[in-house]
Amino acid sequence: MHFEGDLAAVEREGAAEVARWFIKKKRIRLDGDALAEAILRCRQEGMAEARRTGREFRMSDGIRWALREIGAPPHAEALAAAATRPFFAAEEALHTP
Repeated sequence: MHFEGDLAAVEREGAAEVARWFIKKKRIRLDGDALAEAILRCRQEGMAEARRTGREFRMSDGIRWALREIGAPPHAEALAAAATRPFFAAEEALHTP
């Protein structure tokens, strides 16, 4: 598979989609813009650490960290693994065989 697109733009779109998912689908009150920015920051930091240490970075951990960073309600963290789906949806749509 080959990725066709601007990865930074796709990641921004994915982070915004996660914020919308929490707000609209899960009806969790939080600052969507702050969450999207925190997700991008946590992903960048997590990927840098993964390169340094050789350990896997899981996006669900990045989303969980971002939720904590913005002070989201504690029950939102339980949805972090499910929130990876909307994050990666835009990226997956741009992969070609």
